[in-house]
Amino acid sequence: MKREAHGSGITEYSLNLPETAVEQKEVMRQNTEAWNAAMRDGGGIFGAVTSNAVYVCNEVLRQSENAKPFLEDTPEAFADVILTNIDCARHEIADGNADLAARHAFDAGVEWAKAQMKWQWEADALRGGKVHAGSKSAGQETSRINNPLRMERFARMSELIPKLGKSRAAKICEREGLGNSSAILKQWNRHQES
Repeated sequence: MKREAHGSGITEYSLNLPETAVEQKEVMRQNTEAWNAAMRDGGGIFGAVTSNAVYVCNEVLRQSENAKPFLEDTPEAFADVILTNIDCARHEIADGNADLAARHAFDAGVEWAKAQMKWQWEADALRGGKVHAGSKSAGQETSRINNPLRMERFARMSELIPKLGKSRAAKICEREGLGNSSAILKQWNRHQES
């Protein structure tokens, strides 16, 4: 078997792919057995494709110490809504109402996807937001601290450029202790663009 990546970013996933005909035949046999078992246990295609979500949601509710009504956006609330939609879809399938069955199945799928994103990525996303806000705040503070030196550089460059040109003016600023000449030149160019 070889491992192969598909997709990118947060939707990337890996597959174990058979490399020989014998491996391919065995994988097909295992997949067919698993699908047939899921169909049998779930009572059909809908039951087979929802079996993992049903199992996970039932476990979330079983392990919960909270009682209904669940707080919005909690694992229990997601599990309850998903299971309710799956149950409603099953009833509509049994009643032969394809439109309502599809609607409830779709709603269950949307909630399942939202729950998966929340459970797998929310902590990292929130941490990333805090890091971003902190770095932005730190950058603004650094800019505030460095503003007097920056204004001194700009004043000196404005004075020297008409006589010497930008490159030589930046070198003189460096000799005068106002920073690295290439950094001064880049900062000056950004300043002129704004």
